[in-house]
Amino acid sequence: MTETRGDMAVTNNPTGGWNNRFAQLVGQRHPATWKLIRKIKNEVAADLGKLDLNDVGEPFNKSKKLGLTQTTEKRLKELCTLIQNDEINIEGFLKAIAHNFRKRCND
Repeated sequence: MTETRGDMAVTNNPTGGWNNRFAQLVGQRHPATWKLIRKIKNEVAADLGKLDLNDVGEPFNKSKKLGLTQTTEKRLKELCTLIQNDEINIEGFLKAIAHNFRKRCND
């Protein structure tokens, strides 16, 4: 690695950064041409989907990863809301709670 005037790290090869990013995206160092084309099409389609969501008023935001406790609390609050609104019965409520605790114990 060398340093530039702005103290930014760069590779010795000008295309090294692009090659590393592409290898990470494709999952291998020397992909076949058709695999390359499929991966590029998938990335373009994903970008177009994000733009379409933005056009209809739903901006694409990466969901931030919640901790295990926060995720469990969120699920339990949703279950409480469902039972208050009579959307599930007591048996379904208790099964869902048991499932959340069983899932937490297995992690």
